[in-house]
Amino acid sequence: MMSIKKHTSNINLAIQNIIDSMQSGKEEIFNITESINKENTTIQSDIAKTKNIISVYTKEVEDLKERELNSRKKLLLVSSDFSHYTHEDIKNAYEKALELQEKLLAKKSDVTTVLQTLENLEKRIEKNRELTEKADRLLNKIEVLSEYIKVDISDSEDDIKDATGKWILSQEKEKSRISRDIHDGPAQTLASIVMKSDIIKRLIEKDSPKNTIYKEIEQLKHQLRSAIKEIRRIIYDLRPTSLDELGLIPSIQGLIAKAKEDYDINFNLSTGKNEPIKSSTTKIICFRVLQESINNILKHSHAKNVDINISIGSKAIILKVADDGTGFNIKDVDSSKSFGLSSLKERILLADGDVKIISKPNYGTRLEIKIPNKEDVYA
Repeated sequence: MMSIKKHTSNINLAIQNIIDSMQSGKEEIFNITESINKENTTIQSDIAKTKNIISVYTKEVEDLKERELNSRKKLLLVSSDFSHYTHEDIKNAYEKALELQEKLLAKKSDVTTVLQTLENLEKRIEKNRELTEKADRLLNKIEVLSEYIKVDISDSEDDIKDATGKWILSQEKEKSRISRDIHDGPAQTLASIVMKSDIIKRLIEKDSPKNTIYKEIEQLKHQLRSAIKEIRRIIYDLRPTSLDELGLIPSIQGLIAKAKEDYDINFNLSTGKNEPIKSSTTKIICFRVLQESINNILKHSHAKNVDINISIGSKAIILKVADDGTGFNIKDVDSSKSFGLSSLKERILLADGDVKIISKPNYGTRLEIKIPNKEDVYA
């Protein structure tokens, strides 16, 4: 009979083969995505050139319209005053007006062609975006599955915790990448559409002004600007760049600033020690914990004042959040209705930290969190 050790070894070998196959698949998908990104760079360059051409053509159309209008006025003048103008003058005026009219029609046709080119380029960008999204979703699934498989059946509880932490770190990296993709993709596309609406407005204005069309375009621009603002908010929620570039405290200051834009709440942020956070995962967890705490306050507390204290020591990180809101019965923390707090507690436990929740109805809520400041073992 095969020994347990031998059996485990065979299972691990099979798991490793699966992981290797997944890695190979990931590399192929990544190479395809890189090729699409390179193509998008070329297309973006073509789009910029096409927009410049449209701008030039639009000015040429406006100039030709003015010249064509003047030529028709000249033709009308010479045709009605035979005492001052000869038959040759009338012929020349007619030919000039006809020539400018033909040039105007040709230039308008050029504008239409270039606008169609721009639309086709933008469709290609959109199609590539859909392909990269599908590839990203597939990569994400492979990443998650491979991280779970990597947990050996003989692993201890601590090993499993480390693997889980590594999985969370990979998820945060994925969020960071998605954040960059949104910024470089749909945000840029929406900005391009706003510019395109201006071009359309100018073209319509020169041909036949229609107030209703103008109003629709203005509403479109307003909606697009709102969408851009919303995308930027999503980018920040996925992973604020300040977390990597500046650290935890500036990132929380950013969260507070955004909360103040929509809520009439007074935030008081104070800091104690400000040592470096040794673990990238711990930094992420601290940010998510404070983000979740602030979101809970905004959604449920009806608070007017919030005090946040952050102290980053060499051995421990102390986070305190207190509000003067409605509070709640502490016995409800573990119920199904307190998903936000449950998620918060799970994050803290994952970092080997502990949390103390103090709250009573009509007396606000206070969170006291302590998380060890130690190095990553899986980064």
